[in-house]
Amino acid sequence: MRKFLAAVVVVVAIAAGGFWWWNAGNSPETLLKRGQEFLSQGDVDSARHLSLRLEAGGHREFGWLLEGQILLHERQLDAAIHLLQQVTQDKGLVLQAAALAGRCYLEIGHVVGAESCFQFLLREDPKNTDAHRGLAAVYYDLNAMDQAVFHNMEWARLDDADGRPHRFIGLILKDLGQPATAIVHYEKALQREIALAAREEVRLELTECHLLLNKHAQALEVLDASSGEGRLRLFWLVLRAEALRGLTKYQEAQRLVDEALTIEKLPSPRTLRLQGQLLLDTNRAQDAVSWLQKAVAEDPGDFSGRHLLSQAYARTGQDNLAKDQLRKVEELQKLYTQLTELTHKIITEPRNAAIHLEAAACYRKLGMTALADRFDRNARHLSRWAPSIGP
Repeated sequence: MRKFLAAVVVVVAIAAGGFWWWNAGNSPETLLKRGQEFLSQGDVDSARHLSLRLEAGGHREFGWLLEGQILLHERQLDAAIHLLQQVTQDKGLVLQAAALAGRCYLEIGHVVGAESCFQFLLREDPKNTDAHRGLAAVYYDLNAMDQAVFHNMEWARLDDADGRPHRFIGLILKDLGQPATAIVHYEKALQREIALAAREEVRLELTECHLLLNKHAQALEVLDASSGEGRLRLFWLVLRAEALRGLTKYQEAQRLVDEALTIEKLPSPRTLRLQGQLLLDTNRAQDAVSWLQKAVAEDPGDFSGRHLLSQAYARTGQDNLAKDQLRKVEELQKLYTQLTELTHKIITEPRNAAIHLEAAACYRKLGMTALADRFDRNARHLSRWAPSIGP
């Protein structure tokens, strides 16, 4: 009898252990994590099956969070935001929902909505890298560069192994005309963890900074560390040609430009302008004219291209055309001066919709349609209330 009772105890213990294992393996936390893993592998069907299973099992917020992440993956951004806003009870889930909703808002260009989500996330968790990363992107889009740099620095402080925040700071400083300081951050990015594709992009951006400082030999050193192959081949060729031209190695530079022109079906204004420069450098002004004409036709706001075209016209005795280009250069100078003033105003008042509208109009006059659209969108969203995330 005693042996029988002992056997019963063992069976019950095993059954209880099995019941614990089954429930632990099917807890809402486990199912959510498994669904997120499926989604990261691109298995949307399996992830959606688990989101439905969570809802059917009474764990609605877990299911909504997972389904919101699936909708983000499928680029159904408005639907994802609507669903993620329903997550309001469990704090851990709310924080995840805020981060995901912030990403959705960024994807649709709604910077105010994104700011609301990431600021909420930061208030709840000051050490949250997603919050700082998201706010860095928000303020970059708003042109509030001081705040963008601050949040990138916080991101870098919280995760010193990640090279991405330093790359982002380098990009901001390069665009603000501070290439020397940008170089410091690009080099820090390369010393840290960063995806292979992004590492190649960082090297090319670092090269641009050296070129802006007329450090052509240093630019070539950076390019030598890059493979120069794949989707970035064209950019690599143009940058290397520019560096070689700066060292007066015109024949070598021309060979690279020739290769770039064979790759580009529709040459970019930068490539066209570089070809024109090389022709001017080698006293072929007449040939340079046609290339530079194409460059400014493709990019009417190209200050450098128009200046070079005026030189080409002058060297070929076309003085009236040269003067006309110089007049257009002066007009562009005024627009760029106005844009610089507006940029500083936006940095000071990033939420002033009227300034964003002025900047959009200025970009449009310069032919920079994508930037004009971005600032128009910012102004529209800044003038409207954005829904919040959280309880």
